[in-house]
Amino acid sequence: MEIHDSVDHGRGAVLQFVADHADLLRRQGSVQASWRPGAGGRRGPYFRLVFRRAGRQEALYLGADRALADEVRALLLTLRAGRRRAREFERQLALARAALRQQRHALDQELLGRGLYRKGSEVRGWRGPPRADGAGATGGADHGD
Repeated sequence: MEIHDSVDHGRGAVLQFVADHADLLRRQGSVQASWRPGAGGRRGPYFRLVFRRAGRQEALYLGADRALADEVRALLLTLRAGRRRAREFERQLALARAALRQQRHALDQELLGRGLYRKGSEVRGWRGPPRADGAGATGGADHGD
């Protein structure tokens, strides 16, 4: 519901606009403040909800009411909370995967130094040929084979 004939939308109309366009505002949009030149200096702040639709920037005038602007900002944060949680989960998952890769690489290096190797979740090479230093694949431990 867009209102073009009046710049004073009122709180109810603004909140209804946010509810009607929740899918659009879940992904983008912000509340911005602007000032205007006036007699004796600048006047404001005047708030507006700025967003893009079909590639064009649009704005819904909110007026000078800071409480309404803060309420619309809070609504935008609420709309985006699920998306923000999903992005944070993906980021944490990527960090965990990177740490696991590092640990696997460190384990591979440690095993390689002992003449062993990892295949899947198994450590192999226990019965391999003796190493050049004569210690054997197990580092000199006797398994009674």
